[in-house]
Amino acid sequence: YTRLVVGSADVYKRQFLGRTSGSRRIRLEPFWCIRAAFDTGRWEYWYYIIGNILMFIPAGFFAERITGVLVKGRRRTWIKTLILGLFRMILSVGLCFLFSAFIEGAQFYFGRGLCEFDDVFHNTLGSLIGYLISLVFFHIVWYDK
Repeated sequence: YTRLVVGSADVYKRQFLGRTSGSRRIRLEPFWCIRAAFDTGRWEYWYYIIGNILMFIPAGFFAERITGVLVKGRRRTWIKTLILGLFRMILSVGLCFLFSAFIEGAQFYFGRGLCEFDDVFHNTLGSLIGYLISLVFFHIVWYDK
């Protein structure tokens, strides 16, 4: 869990403190970066998209582990397990979404970087991927022995 705290601090530092001060800019047009990447073919757009996704994979991975602590223990029916699993996924990805939105809001408030919907979307997608990787990894490691 120490890695989660240190990793979160590193993400915050890179996305907020590592940028120079400027004017407040916001872009809430959904998926403009993806359209620009396909329309122009410029690798810079893909760099931003893939970078934002990769940056939040560890957050989703560790969020799954943290929410797993909440549900350890007794046996459940398959329907309770399904409902609890969906709740864990929504909670984990939702927390990562809030962290990403906080970073974007801080960028706008302090005038550092561009506050945009696409970053929040890509970060949330990365956290979902990290959550799923954690589920598969720990299922293989712990349950398939």
